[in-house]
Amino acid sequence: MKRCIAITEVLTRTVIVETKEAGADSLENAIECVREAYNAQKIVLDADDLAPDPATGESAHFYEADWVDPDEIQKKDADFTL
Repeated sequence: MKRCIAITEVLTRTVIVETKEAGADSLENAIECVREAYNAQKIVLDADDLAPDPATGESAHFYEADWVDPDEIQKKDADFTL
């Protein structure tokens, strides 16, 4: 029997943005600045940005991908055999 296992990793990076103004508009502008830089691939998260789960300390979570049709799983080639 084949099983479909999903792997989830969370990447996190903090970016410091200096603004000339204060308040909610300043925060929105800072977020938009970082969003645009991210979308333009000026900020690219990688393996150094893995964020461990606070409860387990693990950086990856493994679980059954129950949204994939079981019949389709059986038709696919296995990546690993136990």
